Amino acid sequence: MAPWKAEKVFTIKDQRDKHAIRRAEPNYLTTPTTLKTVCGEELFLYLAIAESEISAVLVQEQNDYALHEVYEGIYGQHLEVKVLAHKILRQGYYWPTMKQDALEYSKQCDACQQFSFVPKLAPTTLTTLSSPIPFAMSGMDILGPFPPTSAQRKFVIVAFDYVTKWVEAEALSSITEKKCKDFL
Repeated sequence: MAPWKAEKVFTIKDQRDKHAIRRAEPNYLTTPTTLKTVCGEELFLYLAIAESEISAVLVQEQNDYALHEVYEGIYGQHLEVKVLAHKILRQGYYWPTMKQDALEYSKQCDACQQFSFVPKLAPTTLTTLSSPIPFAMSGMDILGPFPPTSAQRKFVIVAFDYVTKWVEAEALSSITEKKCKDFL
């Protein structure tokens, strides 16, 4: 049995076998540097993805094992689909339906379904706040109590303008109507 990362294992006895493989599978490399020996003369077939990357092609039965090891294995991180497919490719493995299989695998993960972020609100369109005049739309808030300062001030009153983003703040020792009016 060939290792799990070989799609096809060939026995190459002479140069004619190598040319036959090259004609049958034009996207595959058959140079001695890219073919790996397994148990004597049996060799892995590798796919050239880019000039700098060479990936072992997996068969269908081995895809789930590769997905499981990268997604949930000892160093598994429950990655999102694009990152999962890219990480498998960086590890040196490839199959044509890699992204679709990664999507299906992540949909079946119980832990991800249970703990993933689920938005509680229905999506709505954003509306802009428009005001032609500065200080036409403003707000005010009181924050605290905070740990008292040396002047025994433990509250902060804040006023802000939505248009210009101007902010004014003042520390207060207590909250009274007179102090709020004086601040304005």
